[in-house]
Amino acid sequence: MGTRSITIFKDTDGEEIAVLYRHFDGCPSGHGAQLKELLAGRKIINGIFTNAAVKNQSFNGIGDLVVRFIVGLKTRLHENALITAEILKGMPGHRLEPSPSSQETPGGIYLYPAGARDIGEEYTYTISLTNGTYGETKIKLKVEGHDRVLFDGLVDNFDPERAMATLYSGDGVHDEG
Repeated sequence: MGTRSITIFKDTDGEEIAVLYRHFDGCPSGHGAQLKELLAGRKIINGIFTNAAVKNQSFNGIGDLVVRFIVGLKTRLHENALITAEILKGMPGHRLEPSPSSQETPGGIYLYPAGARDIGEEYTYTISLTNGTYGETKIKLKVEGHDRVLFDGLVDNFDPERAMATLYSGDGVHDEG
């Protein structure tokens, strides 16, 4: 059985726009670490820029963030499938042959409509945007698990290992920013 999670996406008005369900590796050291890898250091902008540095370090609104986050997760799931296939290669009865395209790796993550809850999740990640001026909007993250808030702050300040330690130590919320 996997560690299930949901990721809730909210716009600057706090309106929920989508929910992403992850069937396995949903703990802060799994999904949380990948979330930070995909979102940290980036800003939300309003408009498309041609400068490659700006494009690679920003999202053109919450809709762009959601789409690119899903693509990033699917790519990582596929990379993990390739590693698993390589490990299993040569074992008796092994038939796992992953597809060469990350978009062809089925399952693992699923898109649900806004408001979806109680899908078996152990962890809930809420991604929201701060109200800021043009070019200054930042990405906020709240992580909850096992009836506790494990982190609440800017995604750049999220430490997956510290969130796991908070879960098991009983020290309370890891709140930074």
